Amino acid sequence: MKVYKTRSYCREIVEIEATRVSEKSVWIENEITGKEERHGRSSYYGRYFDTKEDAKQHLINVQNNIIEASKSKIERAKIALKEIEDLNKIETR
Repeated sequence: MKVYKTRSYCREIVEIEATRVSEKSVWIENEITGKEERHGRSSYYGRYFDTKEDAKQHLINVQNNIIEASKSKIERAKIALKEIEDLNKIETR
């Protein structure tokens, strides 16, 4: 059974042959030892999906979240900059 892996640190989708899958895990045969290894479907290092389209949509969502977070950071920085600029307008006693 084919599954599709996305990695958290790059924008690629890797097709992988799984020996079995469940709702939360994917089992893959280790190429060196030949032993079956269990991988969580979602981890810090990557995620496994049943279809390439689902994997692609996940990568799109990740990038959209980064864009939204960046917009929010820019808005907070603009507010902070305005507050700093307004410091000059405060009368000292």
